[in-house]
Amino acid sequence: MGLGTAISIPASMTAASDMSQNQGMAFGTTHFAAGLGFLFGPLLGGFLIQIIHSVAPALQFVAIIGVFSCIPLLSSSFRDHLYWEKTLSWSAALCCALLAAIPLYVLSIPQTHPFLAGDKTIYRFTDVGLGTIINLTIKAQSQAAADKAAQKTITTMRMLQKDYDHRNLEGSIGRINRGAGQYWVTPSTRSYALINRALEYSKKTDGAFDPTIGALTTSPLYYALDETLAQMKKGLVDHNMVIVDNENKRIRLKKKGMALDLGGIAKGTIIDTAVALLQKQGIQSGIVEAGGDFYCFGDQDWTVGIRHPRSDTVYKTITVREKGVCGSGDYQQFVTVENHGKKEFRHHIINPSDMSSANASVGVTVIADSAEKADALATALFILGPFKGKSIMKKEYPTTSAIWFTPDMQIVTTDNFQQ
Repeated sequence: MGLGTAISIPASMTAASDMSQNQGMAFGTTHFAAGLGFLFGPLLGGFLIQIIHSVAPALQFVAIIGVFSCIPLLSSSFRDHLYWEKTLSWSAALCCALLAAIPLYVLSIPQTHPFLAGDKTIYRFTDVGLGTIINLTIKAQSQAAADKAAQKTITTMRMLQKDYDHRNLEGSIGRINRGAGQYWVTPSTRSYALINRALEYSKKTDGAFDPTIGALTTSPLYYALDETLAQMKKGLVDHNMVIVDNENKRIRLKKKGMALDLGGIAKGTIIDTAVALLQKQGIQSGIVEAGGDFYCFGDQDWTVGIRHPRSDTVYKTITVREKGVCGSGDYQQFVTVENHGKKEFRHHIINPSDMSSANASVGVTVIADSAEKADALATALFILGPFKGKSIMKKEYPTTSAIWFTPDMQIVTTDNFQQ
């Protein structure tokens, strides 16, 4: 915006002053119009995004307004340079604006449409949220019903994100982290329940899934920083130091500097909540997907693909019904750093036992009866690797299946994984 202003305003003001003898008024009007644009443009865009739950159409709609705002200047140019009469100049300027606006209008039609051949009752919605792309695929009786259900669901997903995200200092997790080592915090009912379930996953996975890893992961680009930072935080990572007051439904972190990070489970929880909300609104089947993690619901089979962690190809397709499918991989967030003259690969999934990037797997996909379970276990099984992971799955989660890609590109699955 700054660069665009620097380039366009001098030329625009010159053109404005050439159009009128009242140069002072021309300059003032130009600045006033630019100020209104800077003020109301983002506000209008934000308002439209709230209504249609999509970024691109909002920007395209504002672009259309911009096109039509150029009509007076274009009409004046036709009169001054082509010596056309006023009516012809305005008509030509309007035609030019329409020709420019039509493709913008076509592109701005919301991405809400039947997308499966032969089935006019399945609609797809794409939006931005949870730090990624959200896709809703829902079967509804009408587009109006689909629009209403999708809008309410996406709004709820964003609201839950604010409560679960440690970056929101006023949310439940943000408040708990601020009070670490100092005082009790009463989180929202849903966050309290989620924290307790997260701690249960910690116990059943021998600490591989540990929400207190936030002592490190709440630092920006933590995996790219010097390893000494991670080792300094090691004494602050222990799920046993999360104190739960069941009577008053309060949470306290034992030591100052501790922090919760529910990033390894919250996305799955939000997906499950979205599915329940859609069903409550009469949507009988569909898929809720966020950043590659999803839950397929309804009385029908869905074919989904499992990504190969070392290429953009699908390794295998499976058929699921009423299942959550979530994955973890070292390819999602990583850096290559130089350590003592050697290049070292570091990624965002940290092993709580040694506070370094987990190296027993390069990719894991879990299929479970809930997206929350699949999400939490995908993180834990990635850290544990197939040998320890299969043992825990057999003991604690016998009905859940998983597939591992090991560093040497071996493929390992649980015995109940779909062949």
